[in-house]
Amino acid sequence: MRPRPHGIAAVLLAVGLGAAGCAPAGGTAADPAQPAPFGNVVAGDPATLPALHRAYEQDTAACMLGRGYTYHPEPLSTQDSKPPRNPYGLLTATEAGADGYGLTSGALAAPPADPNQARSTDSGWRTALLGTAAHQVTVQVPGGQAFFYNSDACLTTAEDQLYGPDYQRLHNTFQVLTNQVLTAVQQDPRYLAAQRDWAACMGRAGVAVKELADAPALVGDRLGQAGQDPAAVRAVGLDELRTARTDAGCQRSSALAAAVAAAQPGAERATLGTHAADLDRLRALTGAAVARATTGNAPAAGRVATAERSTTGSDD
Repeated sequence: MRPRPHGIAAVLLAVGLGAAGCAPAGGTAADPAQPAPFGNVVAGDPATLPALHRAYEQDTAACMLGRGYTYHPEPLSTQDSKPPRNPYGLLTATEAGADGYGLTSGALAAPPADPNQARSTDSGWRTALLGTAAHQVTVQVPGGQAFFYNSDACLTTAEDQLYGPDYQRLHNTFQVLTNQVLTAVQQDPRYLAAQRDWAACMGRAGVAVKELADAPALVGDRLGQAGQDPAAVRAVGLDELRTARTDAGCQRSSALAAAVAAAQPGAERATLGTHAADLDRLRALTGAAVARATTGNAPAAGRVATAERSTTGSDD
């Protein structure tokens, strides 16, 4: 049986939904579109996340079974099932009214029980799942950065089976490029001017901030200070909702999303460089993975992925 929601979380949920649901019909404008680098390709479509997670976990279980071990697919946690936060920190009125910055609800959310906890101390089981250093593959990505994975891990096999063997390189490449776009946009004069207007608006509401990340950081600090005191945590949660609603309103009045949308295309073009084909490939692999996850064709895709990996020699 899953644990019941924490009492504080239930109160915050009720407050958030009440604030979001009681606006007069037609009384507020629609939430503005939230730009994100490369169409937020690294985060993907939240609507497809449950199917992708389920397929990945099933492929992991199949790989482990093939090596003589039992692996129970892990459920998607409540926090992981939420739509990803905008990478710039842009906030809609709907998000703000329902869950603030997601900090208090995240701190209070009980993680799902680990169905593999009893097996996690078995060294053979862990080796099959995580792989070995002898099969570690290092891949260079832009910005002089690198990532590594163990090619003999069932986690790697499952990802190859679902997404294809080049997905890890492409995804990590665009994580780096996304961060570069974020930095460029946040240094653009149009963004900086809008951010100053936003900060002034927040200041008039009694929230002293300079940058967009400051408001959730203030809430996070207060949440840390609240510790395990239920009354203190509840107070922080309610304050988070108020601050986030103010934040969203100030973002709207300062046209911050519009400033990001104006600055982002140039930053994307400057950052993309020779990686245009990689972007197309990443989108294609992600789309194919969604199709496999929703139609049950992942095993066939996995056999193709395994063959492609063996011919490219990427785990040498």
